[in-house]
Amino acid sequence: MANIRFILKEPNVNKETLKEPKGNKETLIYLIYYFPNNRLKYSTGEIINPIYWNSSTQRAIVTKKENNDIELLPIIKEKNKSINIQLNRYVDKVEGMLTDWKKQKIVPDNKILKLELDKEFKKEIVPANKPLTFLEYIPEYIKTSNKKEGSKKANRVTLKHLLSYKKNQKKRLDFENINLDFYDDFVKYMKERNYSLNSIGGHIKTIKVFMNNAADRGLHSNKDYLNKRFKVMTEKTETIYLTDGELQRLYELDLSQNRRLEKVRDLFLIGCWTGLRFSDLKQITPENITDKGQMIRLKTIKTGEFVVIPLHWTVKEILKKYDNDVPRVISNQKMNDYLKELGKFAGINENVRLSKTTGGMRVNSNFKKYELMTVHTARRSFATNMYLQDIPSISIMKVTGHQTERAFLTYIKISQEDNAKKLLKHQYFMKPLKIAN
Repeated sequence: MANIRFILKEPNVNKETLKEPKGNKETLIYLIYYFPNNRLKYSTGEIINPIYWNSSTQRAIVTKKENNDIELLPIIKEKNKSINIQLNRYVDKVEGMLTDWKKQKIVPDNKILKLELDKEFKKEIVPANKPLTFLEYIPEYIKTSNKKEGSKKANRVTLKHLLSYKKNQKKRLDFENINLDFYDDFVKYMKERNYSLNSIGGHIKTIKVFMNNAADRGLHSNKDYLNKRFKVMTEKTETIYLTDGELQRLYELDLSQNRRLEKVRDLFLIGCWTGLRFSDLKQITPENITDKGQMIRLKTIKTGEFVVIPLHWTVKEILKKYDNDVPRVISNQKMNDYLKELGKFAGINENVRLSKTTGGMRVNSNFKKYELMTVHTARRSFATNMYLQDIPSISIMKVTGHQTERAFLTYIKISQEDNAKKLLKHQYFMKPLKIAN
């Protein structure tokens, strides 16, 4: 087998610079073959971003394992497979030529081989700085951005919907096509598939992020997506919280005969009385319990900020059961299933009526309260119960990590009745005391 190699024209691109406007570029792939006292360096015409090149195999990356266990998006995977097929064609051609020459006892010549390759492939060399299209840019943006994995996952979901939209609607999608016509058609497309208003708005918001970042890199000059009609629609979500009384009812349940639900209950209650996200609960170790068991100190995963949380007496009791550790954290989905089972067992069965816009229509639905219990109910319960106890918002936000009061107040889930009861305790509604003469 001939010693044929493939190298990149610019193999040493600093991957950190790919985040910069001029760093997000592809480079040519060269075929290298050494003759006696000479060598052939031949441009294959194939281009690739260096982050998708495996220098060990000298091929484009097509598997999750090659890509550091990060799933390749379909559009990139298919492009890389196509590149590898073409590179293998070059290998077959060169090896075939060398075998024929050997049989005929012809001395290999790099100039002749180059001419034969030109005859075989006759392809126009694509410039290395060819601009990326909109759908090509999105995977590059996701790959090179420094956002958290949760944000990248949301970006991938939006890309998936865009690819589905393009295929089903037979629409051309490039930077110049992201206009008001696209907006109206995409929103209609998503509504027809019964996505909620907030879900559609989330994808529009992500599309605007893609367009903004591409504009910063000089990839387009389209301004249509900045039009006020190209808006991110939202509606206030109706969700539940558990009252202090309901939390106490959960705490007092005798679950000694059901260790599975007991661990779920204990982990959930730690969240309800600390305000920690589910992703942060599994971080708690004995080292995080400080000030003689009075505080939890840790760095949150989502924001990277340090929080210091005073421990509610129930949390102290729960942690004591586990030697200042927490029960083993299970998957989010299983936790949500078990919480509904736990809520039903605890009799948290108040009737709840919720409404939301789905498929462009306002839909009302009736639930038992336990049917709506999820992992995130814990964080909402913490914020709401603290608020109802007249603890200042700024103090609660120091624990929840919210940067603005506006964002924080979306977590407060009190009913009109709860609000009225809270106001009744205000001095304004109380009869003034008579001053004795």
